[in-house]
Amino acid sequence: MLKVKFNKRFGVFIIGILFFLALIADIFLRIEELISSPEKEDYMIVFNPNVRADTFLLEKTTGKVWQLVTYIDLEGDPKVWKYMERIDDPKQMLDFVISQDFKKSQDRKK
Repeated sequence: MLKVKFNKRFGVFIIGILFFLALIADIFLRIEELISSPEKEDYMIVFNPNVRADTFLLEKTTGKVWQLVTYIDLEGDPKVWKYMERIDDPKQMLDFVISQDFKKSQDRKK
């Protein structure tokens, strides 16, 4: 019968390597799942078919909205998504109005 002497350090090393390989395999599987998952579509582009300028980016989970804006005064007329504030209740409306400056009225002729 053949006797093999077991080295404790070598065994711990092999177990560590196997654990590390299993961890790496799990990470790669999770990354692949995140990349290929179709239900991760959190954004939607919404537009008015009658008015080309009305194009919006909607984040479905939070309801945040951005409007597609073209800066015609900059070279190349760049387009960017500009965040739009949203008012959901009377308190937010009041806070918004208080934070704004009112237009100055024109001097009226007497």
